Amino acid sequence: MVTWLVKERRDLAVIQQIPTHEKLGIAFAKANVGLRHSVNESLENIK
Repeated sequence: MVTWLVKERRDLAVIQQIPTHEKLGIAFAKANVGLRHSVNESLENIK
């Protein structure tokens, strides 16, 4: 779980956790709505 990473960083949030047994993550500015949409769309296509 990556919740330890966001405990003291209030500008970060864990949106979804997918059990992969790997330590992976995607980070970008919250204000970048276009990038967030593209990343979410790509993740849905992968699933």
